[in-house]
Amino acid sequence: MLDACPITFTGPQRSGMIVPSFT
Repeated sequence: MLDACPITFTGPQRSGMIVPSFT
């Protein structure tokens, strides 16, 4: 996961956790 990016491919942070679509 990319915790360095505030915004992911799927959307904004969820519960302070990054959830990229490719993860």
